[in-house]
Amino acid sequence: MPNMVCAKCECELKPKSNDVRVVEYFLKPPKPYKIWCADLWVCPKCGVEIVSGFGFKSLSEHYETTFQDTLSDSISNHKVINDYEIGG
Repeated sequence: MPNMVCAKCECELKPKSNDVRVVEYFLKPPKPYKIWCADLWVCPKCGVEIVSGFGFKSLSEHYETTFQDTLSDSISNHKVINDYEIGG
């Protein structure tokens, strides 16, 4: 069974990294509030990248005492992708 397929190129996406960090933001004001570990996938033809395979639980949330340390570690040691929520 194929994993994910690029709609444009009609080929399977390939894993690029299994340890990216996704930082979710409050919108107003923009402020990080949750950090996730996820997988980064890429289309071998056009290069489009998507994030998938999020863990069952976030690594840290804004109210936790270790949040700033986890955020700093993520920025220093991992590829970080920001997720700015829209609407809601």
